[in-house]
Amino acid sequence: MVRPVIGIIGNPHLINSEYLVHGAGEMNSRAVREICNALPVIVPPDALLAPIEELMEACDGFVFTGGRPKHPREDPAWSEAYIMTQRKLLFQSAIRRHAMIVAPWQ
Repeated sequence: MVRPVIGIIGNPHLINSEYLVHGAGEMNSRAVREICNALPVIVPPDALLAPIEELMEACDGFVFTGGRPKHPREDPAWSEAYIMTQRKLLFQSAIRRHAMIVAPWQ
């Protein structure tokens, strides 16, 4: 049986104040697998790495995760991650808009 593929939009994380990674909470992946009986896939929140049109073809649904790092004024080391989080929010909005245009619910 082929399971539905659910894209979990990753969060940017800064490791050791210099190494930017994309990740998602284990509970999100577990919920997709155990509750939805689907295949969880973590998606980088960057349209250059994961073009929206290709994501729409590859994924049957999405989980839009929340959260934000500290604001740069609170912790300057987080400024790059903060910018990435803002990009993530724009990326998620673009997926929503595309989904509504391509496959509007009736």
